[in-house]
Amino acid sequence: MSSKNFEKDYEKLKAIVKEMEKEDVSLDQSLKNFEQATKLYKDCRDYLVSTKKKIKILNDGIEDIFEKDSLED
Repeated sequence: MSSKNFEKDYEKLKAIVKEMEKEDVSLDQSLKNFEQATKLYKDCRDYLVSTKKKIKILNDGIEDIFEKDSLED
C-alpha cells in the first residue's frame, strides 16, 4: 500500500465511522459498513506497522553510524 492509498483508505474509514454513528442507518447497511470498516482498518494498520518497522530499521542504522563516528574520535 502506498501512502496515498493509506490516506484514501483512512478517509474512507472515517466517513464510514461517521455514517455508522447515525441512528437512522438500517441494520443491513450497518453490517455492510462494519465489514468495510474492518477491512479498511486492517489495511491501514498493516501499512502503519510496516512503516514503523522501516523507520526503526532506518533509525537503528543511523544510530550505528553515529556510534562508529563517536568511537573513532
